Amino acid sequence: MLITGRYAAVSELPGLCLARPAPQHVSHAALELPAPRSAALWFPISRPARTPIPFRPLAPPVSHLPFTPGPVAVPHSYTPPPCRSGNDDECHDARHGNGATGVISVTSNVIPGLMHKLMHGAGPEPELNDSLKELMSWLFCEPNPIALNTALAMCGLVRPVFRLPYVPLSRAQREKGAKLLSAVQEHIPGCTGVRVMEDHEFQLIGRY
Repeated sequence: MLITGRYAAVSELPGLCLARPAPQHVSHAALELPAPRSAALWFPISRPARTPIPFRPLAPPVSHLPFTPGPVAVPHSYTPPPCRSGNDDECHDARHGNGATGVISVTSNVIPGLMHKLMHGAGPEPELNDSLKELMSWLFCEPNPIALNTALAMCGLVRPVFRLPYVPLSRAQREKGAKLLSAVQEHIPGCTGVRVMEDHEFQLIGRY
């Protein structure tokens, strides 16, 4: 199957064929991918930037996954297992206001110390939490881990290599991110400087 045009960036999972618009700064016009093995399904995720677009379903959807945003009330008699937040921008309030015990975090790959302080400090840190919201939002401006990998490359912590269909953030997005990362640079382990980087410095590969 040859995917071209605005659906040039395509990802496929077992039982799932998903597509998202290709960023304008990506020079490749098409990717050759194997035909999907099953019907396309809606995958209800909380962030619009992550939510995929069903692409050419081969059959009617076979599953509808419910999604309920925000905290859910449960009976007092129910003893839940340890709960972890899945969203960095909500983890502080979930931890200190709703009894969460941890977070499945993306931001902690960049500023682990500050994220640990948010979750396991002596008490709530609302000012620190507010100060990190814009960085957290930027790290999810494209489906994860695009922004994270771009950020780590900008900080000189990983090689700037992306395997298609993942591509680095655009220059405009990198310029915004460089300001946010520079503001917390002292908290980024191993980072000696933050660079916007040029497009040609990133290497895109089709397969390993």
